[in-house]
Amino acid sequence: MFNNSSASINSTFFRDKNGAYCGVGNNSVTAKVSKTIIYFLLFVAAFVGNAFIAIIVYKTRQMRTTTNYLIVNTSASDAVFAVVTMPLMIKFIYAGENLLVSGFLAQVICKLVSFLQSSTVSTSTLSLTLIAFDRFFAIMTPLKTIITKRLARLLIGIIWFVSFILNSPILYANTVLTDSKTNIVYCSEIWEPLFNTKRASKAYTVYLFVLFYLLPIATMTLLYSMIVYELWRGNKAMEHRNKVSYKRFQQANKKVLFMFVTVVVLFALFWLPNYIYQFNFYFGRDACAVPHFVIFVGYVFAHATSAINPFIYCIFSENYRKGFSRILRSCVNSATVMRHQKSFSTGEERRAIELNAL
Repeated sequence: MFNNSSASINSTFFRDKNGAYCGVGNNSVTAKVSKTIIYFLLFVAAFVGNAFIAIIVYKTRQMRTTTNYLIVNTSASDAVFAVVTMPLMIKFIYAGENLLVSGFLAQVICKLVSFLQSSTVSTSTLSLTLIAFDRFFAIMTPLKTIITKRLARLLIGIIWFVSFILNSPILYANTVLTDSKTNIVYCSEIWEPLFNTKRASKAYTVYLFVLFYLLPIATMTLLYSMIVYELWRGNKAMEHRNKVSYKRFQQANKKVLFMFVTVVVLFALFWLPNYIYQFNFYFGRDACAVPHFVIFVGYVFAHATSAINPFIYCIFSENYRKGFSRILRSCVNSATVMRHQKSFSTGEERRAIELNAL
């Protein structure tokens, strides 16, 4: 529906080379309801799960580490992504590429929302890459802190700034158009008058793929491979100093390593189908040749990463599991207290009425 980043459905992908609209596939009530339920659950899981991650780190002093700051930044970008993407995906299920609005509001949705979608995905990717560097330094130089809390906060700001700058071409290219046959207002990628749309769209697709998928994945793979080698090889000098302490150090870092490797692997696998589809569209066949169900499943997998990550943190981290339990218990206790207060208040009001009636 929007841009080339695969963050959301691009209307360009649902039009053939002649600009004719391909449609939205299966329009049955069952298909619509099923897709809506999927995206509603993804939205709730992504927003609530990532909000919990931020609350846990905020309320637990010992968890305010550089790594957790970077995790919170990833969670924040995933939560924003869920807010600006998933409701519009549900809209797309029922209305297709039709923006349902026109004028200034259509321009905002077309440009700004698309920009935020792509920027938050980029921020998550860069945050995961920075976490890999943080883990690398922690393992390779255990006696020296390279990325301090202060530096981590500065780097988080830089990540957001860089993401905004590198995704700013979307603000130029995304344009609101009106279908001359149906009068539907939709968003498309038009690079004129500065560039040729076909060539620029291909170049921008490659640009985003290399910058926010290929290079980060390659960097993280290299860093985590070196970390794995170092952990399993062992540091004889540190082990000689304190064998028990070093063993605990290794076990803790292996568990953290498994957690982040899982996040990276899922990110790489779940986003790959969308990039394959984009390259197939721009450098191969038209979008109409690919079944809509296949396209939809690809988007579900990609968007699901923002909902899955909080659960991965809880599976691998005892501190996050305890934090989730505390928040849930607090919510349950608050609900119970409110219910009792309401019951008490209702009882008091009823007795007052009875006394007044005497």
